[in-house]
Amino acid sequence: PTEVRSRIVAKGYKKEVEDLDDIYASTPLFVILRVLLTVAMARSWKIRLGDVSTAFLHAPLGNQHLYIWPPKEYYPEGTTLWRLKKAMYGLRSSPKAWQDYFATSMSDLGFRRLLSEANVYANITNDVYIMVYVDDIMVIGDPTKVNKVFEKIQEKMLLKHTGYLDPGEKHYFLGRQIHNEGNYFDIKLDDDYIESLLQEVNMTKCNPAPTPGTAANKSTFADSEPLTPDQHKVYRRVVGKLQWLSFTRPDIAYSTKELARGLHQPTESDWKKAKHLLRHLRGTSSHTQQLRPTTTLSTNKAVLDMDVHVDADWAGCPSTRKSTTGFVIYILGTPVSFGSRTQATIALSSAESELYAICTGTSEGLHLKMFLQESGLASKVNIRIHTDSTAGKSIATRQGTSKKAKHIDIRFLYTQQLTKDGIISIHKINTTRNTADILTKYISRETLQRLLYATGLHARA
Repeated sequence: PTEVRSRIVAKGYKKEVEDLDDIYASTPLFVILRVLLTVAMARSWKIRLGDVSTAFLHAPLGNQHLYIWPPKEYYPEGTTLWRLKKAMYGLRSSPKAWQDYFATSMSDLGFRRLLSEANVYANITNDVYIMVYVDDIMVIGDPTKVNKVFEKIQEKMLLKHTGYLDPGEKHYFLGRQIHNEGNYFDIKLDDDYIESLLQEVNMTKCNPAPTPGTAANKSTFADSEPLTPDQHKVYRRVVGKLQWLSFTRPDIAYSTKELARGLHQPTESDWKKAKHLLRHLRGTSSHTQQLRPTTTLSTNKAVLDMDVHVDADWAGCPSTRKSTTGFVIYILGTPVSFGSRTQATIALSSAESELYAICTGTSEGLHLKMFLQESGLASKVNIRIHTDSTAGKSIATRQGTSKKAKHIDIRFLYTQQLTKDGIISIHKINTTRNTADILTKYISRETLQRLLYATGLHARA
């Protein structure tokens, strides 16, 4: 008979949890991975990847008294219980127990866990970093130390080597394929991801569209028929896969965000927009995101400049009249973060919507600044916000409010204090150079082609 490998798994889904914080386990942010890869390329660091076998089984349960019924194959009479000494797959508390165990192990090796990203650990000299995604581990740092650290971790747990991310090599991490091209990293999903998505909706032979959407997609159709339950199921699945793809495709971020807003009750109009976006993917399936730093670093005492491009489309939603915020963040000359978000507050003017965009870009930049400084990757970070709105810049930098802005909630005016304290600086940029424009609305083919390269998106040969 054929041998089958199996694992005993607890039916932990039946356990009632009073406080979900007791079982919370975080996952790393994709933007932090991009930052680490960018700095690693700029400093010519080595990257080694590994996988922890039976990761959860390493973690002790401490004072928890958990019992499970063993498989009937072991005790057919059903009168025996097992008391767990280690975390088991299937328990709702196992992911947190594993993270706590790994954090303790890293502390024993002289690594500290960062507050700005709980899944990243740094050594005392700030030249070796470890990122953990459940049981996948990436060790980044000084070429003379990476292997030594990796071997020390192997003494603590069953860590197997899965490869180096050297020039010419490619490996998977955080669900993405990362290819080291020598002077830049290329990040993408599987080659057949888009193809399988198109096959799912019978669009493999569709004609490609030059843009993710058109101005006609922005119109509302009050009399548009809702999708049937079966169509709704397909729509949800398609949008979910588009959201996963949009992490490395800034060109589809806005269109995907708009489709996600209709998940609750999608209509034929929403499905039409989705098919247009899929047609765009048909013609751009070779596009990948590149991390290509334009500056080299020689020390972790460097002063880094962070450029944040922000933009807003005032009252862009025809049904709710809410605006959309777009932002792109650059470190070492390469885009490491971007986003498209519907503003929660209805803006009464274009200037107000631009102010909200500036606030979003500022908060995103402050988080990355905290990570860069806490991790020791930079001694100082200068945040420069770039907006194409003179009025929005004025509200964000001047002290106090005017009669046209006195209704704005004070929580949106914190940029005034940050500017005064020199923590951020806000600059005017020409609209044609504002890369955040493609994240706020359906744009023309010419605008998309002009800004695409600046957002880090390239077509592979």
